[in-house]
Amino acid sequence: MVVDCSRSMETEPPDFSWEDQKIFRLEGAKKMFRLFLQGGTAPDGTVLPGRPQDLVSFIKYGTHPDTVCPLTLDHAVLLTYLKDLTVYPQGKSTSNPGDAVGLALIGLQKAPVKRKVIILLTDGESNVKARLWSSQRAADMAKAEKVPIYAIDVLPDSFSDADSEQARKSLRNMAEVSSGRYFKAPAPRPSPRFTPKSTAWKERHRDVRIQQVL
Repeated sequence: MVVDCSRSMETEPPDFSWEDQKIFRLEGAKKMFRLFLQGGTAPDGTVLPGRPQDLVSFIKYGTHPDTVCPLTLDHAVLLTYLKDLTVYPQGKSTSNPGDAVGLALIGLQKAPVKRKVIILLTDGESNVKARLWSSQRAADMAKAEKVPIYAIDVLPDSFSDADSEQARKSLRNMAEVSSGRYFKAPAPRPSPRFTPKSTAWKERHRDVRIQQVL
């Protein structure tokens, strides 16, 4: 699990929708992280079973990435770290997803499992020039290592400027190159006109169903 903790993840005012409330993007990412590990019911009604048998590591990043916790089956420890997660302070709070994914790939190289994936929770921004890994290089390395990247974009749709569109394009590319998938979050709740089983619903809303993908 790779979580963006750059300053933009706490943009004022809060703009991430979750159960009819507006919360910070980082808080939304933390809620999705928790749902993935523990299971539960997502805002769109999807029931997630949790991943109690999975080895999971936790990396956060701003200007530089940090390993919060190496691979572990002790998910209670991960959730403790997650609870205390905040954005980086000024001076360390720009966004460098390439190096973060690179660090995740290094950590997965000796993992004693056949199936390896990276889940990237971010608003997509990449604005660090002095980096070791560009997003493209990270995606290419993930492809070479056969580690798909599942990019979960928490940037609200209301952001449609050139920088935001470039951020989305970069996330889609990382997912596509590595044979992963790109997801837009949060998933809106069903309306009376659209049900989760209808074709119209599936076409109109792309919900974050990582559990079903993995």
